[in-house]
Amino acid sequence: PMQAAGGLRASPWTMNWLIALFVVSVLAAHSRRKYEGVVSKPQPLFSLRASHIVLTAAWAMLLVLPWALVVQLIGKGLSNSESPSQFQVAIAPAIAYLAPVVYVLLFLRLLLDENGLGRRLLKWSAVVLERLRSEVRWLGPVLAFSGFISVFASNLDIAAGGSALGALGTFVAAAAVVVAMVRLLRSRLFYDNAMVKIIIQLAAILGVTAVILQAQGFFIAADVYLLSLAESFFAIASIKVISDVLKRCLLVMQLRLERIARSEVQALKEEGEHALEELDDLDYVVSLSDAGAKMVALVQLVISVVALWLIWEPTLPALNLLDTVQLWQVVDSSNAAGALKVISLFDVVLAVLILLVTGLVAKHLPSIVQVVLMEWADADAGVRYASGILSQYLVVGIGLSATLSLIGWDWSRVQWLVAALGVGIGFGLQEIVANFISGLIILFERPIRVGDIVTVGNTSGTVKKIRSRATIIETFEMKEHLVPNKALITGEVTNWSLSEEAVRVMISVGIAYDDDPDLAMRLLVDAAREVDLVLDEPEPFATFDEFGDNGLLLSLRCYVAENRAQAWTTLRSV
Repeated sequence: PMQAAGGLRASPWTMNWLIALFVVSVLAAHSRRKYEGVVSKPQPLFSLRASHIVLTAAWAMLLVLPWALVVQLIGKGLSNSESPSQFQVAIAPAIAYLAPVVYVLLFLRLLLDENGLGRRLLKWSAVVLERLRSEVRWLGPVLAFSGFISVFASNLDIAAGGSALGALGTFVAAAAVVVAMVRLLRSRLFYDNAMVKIIIQLAAILGVTAVILQAQGFFIAADVYLLSLAESFFAIASIKVISDVLKRCLLVMQLRLERIARSEVQALKEEGEHALEELDDLDYVVSLSDAGAKMVALVQLVISVVALWLIWEPTLPALNLLDTVQLWQVVDSSNAAGALKVISLFDVVLAVLILLVTGLVAKHLPSIVQVVLMEWADADAGVRYASGILSQYLVVGIGLSATLSLIGWDWSRVQWLVAALGVGIGFGLQEIVANFISGLIILFERPIRVGDIVTVGNTSGTVKKIRSRATIIETFEMKEHLVPNKALITGEVTNWSLSEEAVRVMISVGIAYDDDPDLAMRLLVDAAREVDLVLDEPEPFATFDEFGDNGLLLSLRCYVAENRAQAWTTLRSV
């Protein structure tokens, strides 16, 4: 302790570390009250918000941070002490090694606790959590102590690579991993999940491999394998926790918005009004369930594969086999000397994977963007739809650029091709490009939006979808018309609901010459007021237009906010 305190006094960074420790300790004390207030009782889905789950996970991570900082400070103090002995030189990095281990083990304790984050908010299986707790309870200290011994021994006797003491620490760690994995497999709790079962089996095999390498004298190789295995477990567990938090947030968000949309629909139905826009919102919310789950699962898989590749690529040279197969060469534009860049089979495989991931992400991203905007921005349907489509275009653009770059496509080298394509587009594909650019203008400028009532030429209806080439308009006869986007920008378009949702409906009526026109106009207004779709403001009114050939021509003018076709039909049948 005295050497550690002396080293801390001698270090110029000690004050910064102590201030950070004080601030983190105060925040951790505040986080403990918040965290215990959440996990002390069951959390039903209807009472949760997505922000509650994220904040609770952040509180748990902050709650255990002071202990790791204390261990790190002790290691720093020993490493900076004056005239350190060989023992101090060896034990300082060993204690510093314990800092992240202590943090991970304490966070696992909160995560796997009977009333912890995993059970209360992520709703993990209580049986699985009990099994994992029983294993982590003994495996964590054994791995921490054996790792401490290995690091200490390797720094104590660098020339011999840690000699017998370091080998003993590695052997104990490998044996403990094998025992824990075998016990998990024998519990048969993970047989329903093939991926988890395979991971546990591979971990057991790698542990046995480390033991065999130890027995044959390959101490460094055994250490490298165990370190890679520990990093793999940490990466997979971290990705699992983050993905489950995201899935839970999406589920909570979906249920909350669905409940709000259903209550609004029910309230409007009880008032005798129609709720087409709320039903559209409900459809968006329901679509989030499948799209969100697939999106998170895809991202989880991709990140896991990339993380495992980065961890094991230096350890297993066989993983670089695809990189040794050269397919073609291209000029490297980043090299001023004009050197050639080799495109290998690995580059092509990676480009294909990026292209597949881009397609899957672009397919499911718009639904998630739309519902997230419903939750956080309270945006209307047009803004949500435009944001979803633009995010889709952005993902496709980034994915295609990355794919072409991997296979050697250099834009600076194909300027002539771009120019030729420009000429070809100007003559042959100008209509397609004009429609695509017009679609972007519609999404940005928003002269028409999804849900607007428009009239284009002789076609009147509701805008349902805005695609890259054409816009789909559903007529009042439930027919879908595909109108080229260029026609919406360059042609004459009437938007009945651009700045005002209310749309005027006019009904012409003829009466006999001997009828009372004042009484007829009052009856028309009274009939309009009986229709639920007709707005009270502006008030409906009737007018005497002209003398017809066979009678007096009257007109009823009223305003509706939605479902113009049904209002028209109802008014004519009253």
